[in-house]
Amino acid sequence: MHQHVLQLDIQGTPQRWITLQQAALHYATDAVAWDDGETPLRTLRGGINVASGRQSAIDVHPIIALCGAPRINLFEVVPGVTKLKLFRRDRCTCALAARLPKGSRLS
Repeated sequence: MHQHVLQLDIQGTPQRWITLQQAALHYATDAVAWDDGETPLRTLRGGINVASGRQSAIDVHPIIALCGAPRINLFEVVPGVTKLKLFRRDRCTCALAARLPKGSRLS
């Protein structure tokens, strides 16, 4: 079983992998905007509250999104365009002739 949690920004953009302890710290400081996963990855248990007599527990989910402004502006990211990506996007079909080019060689 893996022991890492995927941290996302508020927009859902992946940021990094963090440990269970780092994720628990985000939960404890109310920095988690939302989480995802059918079941918790792990339930971490703490001490017993003297006033209520209950043990503290934090359910850590495999994916968490943190509150706050995103670090990356997706509108400023320049996508990497390659010939292979263009052929894959266009399904190897010529835009002018609307058919596959003659021969199987694409260059």
